Amino acid sequence: MYKLAFQIISITCLTFVVPCANAAITVTVLPSGAGYGVATQMPGGEWRVEAYTDWASDPVDVIIRGLSSDRVGNVTVENSGPQPARVSIRGSATSTTPIASVQSIKSTGTDEVWLTELWVSGSVGPGSGDAINVTLISASPALNVQGSILGNIVVSRTGVGSITNMTVAGSILGNITATNSSISGLTVTGSIGTSTAPVTITVSKNIDSLIAGSIYADVTANTSPPASIGTFRTTSGDFVGSLTARILNDNGAGVDQRFWIAGNLNADIDILDLVKGDNPSEPEIKIGGNFSQGRTFRIANSLNSGAVLNIETGTGLDGQVIINGNNGAGT
Repeated sequence: MYKLAFQIISITCLTFVVPCANAAITVTVLPSGAGYGVATQMPGGEWRVEAYTDWASDPVDVIIRGLSSDRVGNVTVENSGPQPARVSIRGSATSTTPIASVQSIKSTGTDEVWLTELWVSGSVGPGSGDAINVTLISASPALNVQGSILGNIVVSRTGVGSITNMTVAGSILGNITATNSSISGLTVTGSIGTSTAPVTITVSKNIDSLIAGSIYADVTANTSPPASIGTFRTTSGDFVGSLTARILNDNGAGVDQRFWIAGNLNADIDILDLVKGDNPSEPEIKIGGNFSQGRTFRIANSLNSGAVLNIETGTGLDGQVIINGNNGAGT
């Protein structure tokens, strides 16, 4: 009897109905009865987190908290819904206290898992497989990685807004895939990809705003009508690779239309439809450095009335620019 009672107490402690007294990481699932979570400290000090949710009435919150020095390993959330599971990961001291690092964040099960809050002072990855693989990333209140994301980012929700208000102070070194969805807001201070290890970005619907210091990637975006690109920008460096997109347009989302490369454009650009003249104060297309030899910037239809393609004075046009490549009745 004594041994059985001790085992029951241990299970209660692991599921964190009452957090373990000696545990740095806590996992809380709300509302009560919607599921459970387990945090296990692994050899080397990292914490493995597993959560299971199954709730029919309201969205479920999976709340993961720890100390600023805590290193979290793989986080797995299995949601058997039908309501979405919202995952929040940060330090416990304040709403902006980060934890040290996370290896990976993954969803399993049959229903949606949303990453809604992430504060990390270090990096995300490299865990096993993808760094982040969830239904959507919808930062509310914040998704802030102060280091880099060292693996792939995969979101799988059908519709718009699958990566929203995400900020990375370092770099993203893996592929970004939003096959059935969109990027509403992704800002990277460092680079996406590197010159020696370029990545792929696949977004079938809108890119409302994608901003990075530099981009080394082959990008396929908004190929499904009526989606388009609002802002695609490097703030300090080059864009190397390629971009295939349907249309440049402000999307009506309050984001200025702007394809703006601060450094050199060493990429093939293929706009499958047109460029709208939506920005009254700045060029729709602006290249701050050189447009590289052997590269082509092709617009199939119009560079609409008011739209501007600007290559800064003192740089060069060594590549080829084609406007109205389909030989239609455009301008």
